[in-house]
Formats: sequence, structure tokens, C-alpha cells
Amino acid sequence: MNKMTINGETFEFENGNVSLKNGKIIVDGKEFKDVGNAHSDIVIYGNVGSITTTNGDIVINGDVNGDITTVNGDIKAHTITGKIKTTNGDVTSTIKQTISDTIKVVKEKFASIKE
Repeated sequence: MNKMTINGETFEFENGNVSLKNGKIIVDGKEFKDVGNAHSDIVIYGNVGSITTTNGDIVINGDVNGDITTVNGDIKAHTITGKIKTTNGDVTSTIKQTISDTIKVVKEKFASIKE
């Protein structure tokens, strides 16, 4: 079970796709909670599939296994495997990989390709 804090209020949710639109938190396409605020900073403790918001910073203390989209806000996560889109904000990765870590990931991803 993951935890999400929005504007100081903490919720638990299953790992999935998270969206915050018009003050409503949506997890995997279902309305989860109405936080009633158009500008919301989000902190997630755990991994998520993808995350979308309009206004507010996004901090993921875990990995994002999909895309992140925000219009106005900074994005910070360990690793992000999908596309990143922010109109007005900065993107920061908090994990540092060595070259050997990167080579290992590339080998694993392409292991099924035969010459």
C-alpha cells in the first residue's frame, strides 16, 4: 500500500495511475478523493504507474513506471521510465546510477534480442 500526501493530508492507495484534476484525486480511472483545491502539491511514498496534475509540485519517493505530466510545477522522483512533460517547472531525479548499473539495465532490456 502506497501513501500520498496532498496539501498536508495523507491517504493510502494501491500502486497505480494517479491524476489530480479540478481538485479531485483519481486513481486508476476512479475518483478517490475530492481535495477541493486546484493548486495541490503531491508527495507519493512508493511507486506509481503514471501521474498527471495541472498545478502543483510532484515528489515521488519511489519510481514512476509511466509518464508524468504537469502544467505548472516541479517534478522529483527516483527514476522515471516514461515521458516527462512540464510547461513551467523543473525535473529532478534523486537516484544516481553508475555506468555499470546503466549497462546492466540496458543488457537486461535487450537480452531477448538475438543477433
